[in-house]
Amino acid sequence: MNKTLKDLYSGNLFPAEKCGSDNKEIKELTKRLNIIFDKLKNCLSGNIELLDLFEETSICLSALYQEEFFIAGFKLGIKIAAEALYD
Repeated sequence: MNKTLKDLYSGNLFPAEKCGSDNKEIKELTKRLNIIFDKLKNCLSGNIELLDLFEETSICLSALYQEEFFIAGFKLGIKIAAEALYD
């Protein structure tokens, strides 16, 4: 237990980076999305500012959702642990 707490404190744990890294479906969909995005960018040729803005906004929104999901999952884990210890 102490090792996990030390790793968390030291910044050695990166749960968000590990999520989906072993999921074949996520890898395939990510690859597909990148191909589609590149094709769309090529179709727009010189006028890609709006697409870039869309991508940037989408990435920001996704990051906020991931943070909220992490917090909710962490809180749920703590509640489960507390119930297990005190019931």
